[in-house]
Amino acid sequence: MTAAMVMTAVAALMVLISATRKSYPGFRLLSLGHALLAIGFILSAFRDGVPSWLPVIVANYLILTSAALKFDGICLFYDGWSARSSTINHAVSAVATLVLGYFLYIDPNINARITAVSSAYSVILARTAAVPFRQKKIEISAVDWVIPFAHSLLIVILGWRTYMAATSDQIIDFINGDLLFRLTLMAAILAAFMSFAAYLMLAHRRIERELIEARNQAETLSRTDSLTGCWNRRHFEEQLQREFERAARYGTAASLLIFDIDHFKAVNDGHGHDIGDVVLEEVAGRMRHSLRATDLLCRWGGEEFAILVPTPLPKARALAEKIRARIAEEPVAPVGSVTVSAGVAELEPGESTERWMRRADRALYRAKALGRNRVEQDPGEESVGSLDRLQWSASFHSGEPALDAQHKSLFEITNRLMAVGSDDTSHAAAAAIFDVLSDDLRRHFAYEESLLVRIGYKYMDAHKAEHERLLSLIGSIIARHEAGLVSTADAAHAISKDVIFGHILSEDRNYFSALCDAAEKSASTV
Repeated sequence: MTAAMVMTAVAALMVLISATRKSYPGFRLLSLGHALLAIGFILSAFRDGVPSWLPVIVANYLILTSAALKFDGICLFYDGWSARSSTINHAVSAVATLVLGYFLYIDPNINARITAVSSAYSVILARTAAVPFRQKKIEISAVDWVIPFAHSLLIVILGWRTYMAATSDQIIDFINGDLLFRLTLMAAILAAFMSFAAYLMLAHRRIERELIEARNQAETLSRTDSLTGCWNRRHFEEQLQREFERAARYGTAASLLIFDIDHFKAVNDGHGHDIGDVVLEEVAGRMRHSLRATDLLCRWGGEEFAILVPTPLPKARALAEKIRARIAEEPVAPVGSVTVSAGVAELEPGESTERWMRRADRALYRAKALGRNRVEQDPGEESVGSLDRLQWSASFHSGEPALDAQHKSLFEITNRLMAVGSDDTSHAAAAAIFDVLSDDLRRHFAYEESLLVRIGYKYMDAHKAEHERLLSLIGSIIARHEAGLVSTADAAHAISKDVIFGHILSEDRNYFSALCDAAEKSASTV
């Protein structure tokens, strides 16, 4: 009777918690299981003056069913419940109940009944004890051992009880004060208490994990742009500083890409801000699909996006071109064609993050000034030098040695021409340099065109037309210089502006990504 009262108290407490507090999946089944266990013990305690089927058949069925329900509850808590596993336990309970009926009415045998109930109960308890160890989503800790320990203790005592009943020729009456029966009751009470305590500890652990996860989500949200899902400016600036420090410490490469959606104001004005948001989301998605796990994408503000990549300039330029093409190749409904302009700059030794970003930003402005839907790379006086002296930089390398050597030579010839102009040297000396520049430029264009044909550059025709325009322009400048219509200094500056800044540091950058792709493809086939 004492055991029944204890079980009832535990069951009442669990039902109260289930009704008044937040609980996790499985707790209601655990509460119901403990309630059935208490009812089963109460029925078992009242044997005198009641039909034998009530304390034997019904009571033991409720006890077995309580174990099956607790199995279901623990499985649900661990997210491992299945109808098949649940059905097995309830089938064991049903079969054991039928066996009880047989040995109560057809072939009365108390030892057989004890053996049947204890065996069935042990099977369900063993399956319940194994539940925590079948889960792959969590790491097993000390609290996960509580239920298996309590059940294992009860299984050992039930096993002893089963052995005694199955091997004894005498009728064993465990009910009337037998030590083994008292041990069984004590183990059952202990298992009930430990199961209840274990659930509370497991629930507390889950609450702690949910709090940590919620805190991490809040931290992520504070660093994420809510519309596009990209990192926001705050997070990007922190990561930019870390990448800057890492590059300074280890000498690794890092490049910054800044994108701006072309004519985005017209999208908002013509279609509304809701459609503008759709465009922003679509552009961000296409950018994201082109990046690696090591690349960092940020919505910089408005229609601007920034990407930080741990790669040198040629590969960063190739990535920017890949993203630009991906965005332009497919319309965005209902706006239609959407394009972006981009500026790219590689971190140079000794420069600050502000200067690095300023160079990338200036490259972006140059891309927009030159017609949009294009990628420009580290342009401007700060990178190239003043118009009085051009400075060759490693950031101008295309990755093709012969091509880079020709570009560098054209820089040097143009500088010689600028020096002649500023020193006001004789007209004949300047004319000789013009001839060298014209011849070298023709040879360079011919080599460049053969290279572009070899790699299958898709804008080859337009690039060749630009070469023809520049050669015509150079011819016109030389003719005007020979006629005395333009000074050597003005002619040198015009060539620097159109050939160096306008073509070599602008148009030629557009095929650098194709060069990188061709080189990677060639390397992969070797």
